[in-house]
Amino acid sequence: MAVVLTAALSAGTAACDAGQRAMDCARLAGSIASSVEQLTLAAGDAADAEDMGRFTDAIEKEAQKIKDDTGDADIAAAADSVLEAVENVRESMETDENPDLGPLGDAVGELTAVCTPG
Repeated sequence: MAVVLTAALSAGTAACDAGQRAMDCARLAGSIASSVEQLTLAAGDAADAEDMGRFTDAIEKEAQKIKDDTGDADIAAAADSVLEAVENVRESMETDENPDLGPLGDAVGELTAVCTPG
């Protein structure tokens, strides 16, 4: 009986942990989407590189956290796509090009989709 109870408690804890990870993933994906919106507005307002750099740093930090905290291959791959898109935006900024934010928006959309439970 104790073995069954322990197994049930372990399974319940694992389910709670997985549920918490999914909620954290969805929350961070939402935060990343918000940062992308701010980055888009900053780019449209011809903001200086420091402002845009602050937004790309926030996106990168949150995408890396999702990648580090997940055990899900799809979520990790989506986070990698976000990180790659952020790097492309940074490279454009460094060469004084107008960054194409479309791929970043697409990557964040993919991340949001895989993080959304259900």
